[in-house]
Formats: sequence, C-alpha cells, structure tokens
Amino acid sequence: MGKMLLYETQKFDIKTKVLDSNAQAPARWSCNEFVQGDLMDFDTVVAFGQNTDVLTIEIENVNVDALEHLEQKGIKVYPSSATLRTIQHKGRQKSFYKDNKIPTAEIERKLFRLFKADNMLFLVFGKVVNLAMMVTE
Repeated sequence: MGKMLLYETQKFDIKTKVLDSNAQAPARWSCNEFVQGDLMDFDTVVAFGQNTDVLTIEIENVNVDALEHLEQKGIKVYPSSATLRTIQHKGRQKSFYKDNKIPTAEIERKLFRLFKADNMLFLVFGKVVNLAMMVTE
C-alpha cells in the first residue's frame, strides 16, 4: 500500500519520507527520503514526523503516544492516534464495529482476572487455571 501511495505522489510535486525498520523496505526506492528506525520507539517517531505537513500510517503497529504528541504539535496524522488506538486493540475494534452496526464476525468475550500471591501471577477464570509468570521486582 505504501509503495502504491508513493507512486501516486510522484505524479505531483509532493516530497515524501518513509520510516521503516527494514533497510530494504520496498517503499525505500519510491520516496524522496528514507529513514530506518523503530516504529514503536517514541523518540524515533517524533523525530521522523516533526518536520512533516502530513503523516500517514500504513501499519497500526506504531507508537501511538508519539503520534498523539505530533498531533498536539499541529502535525496532521491520518489515521488519527485515536483511531489507531482503537485498531490496535482488537476487542475495542470489535466493540466499535458492533456499536456502529458494521458487520463483523462474532467475538467471544471471557472475563479473566489476574492476581498476585507469593510473588507469582495467576490467571483466574472461576478457578486458578494456569501459572502465568513469575513476578520480578
């Protein structure tokens, strides 16, 4: 998708910049500037987006706090950080679909409870079903 968008921008006088963790990302060859970096790193995303007019996101696996920070600085982000927060949480996304009458597959919701006892974290569904992990301090 990103590469296709970049091809369209070349038809106009639009300068583009791409951030990707992969040095050989396909979009690298279609943009004006390429930056290799971690999309989940707050500082990397902020530094990348701070001198742009518009920031578009191809993948939802990005630091949303950094995008929200950029929005507060006046950078236009599409989709917005609020939309990406919904997309990143599949349960919240399903609820959004249902609340807005958008057809989607059913989702089974189960309530689990985590509790800490004797420095161990237990996953509970009616009874202790699994020792999830040791808690380190």
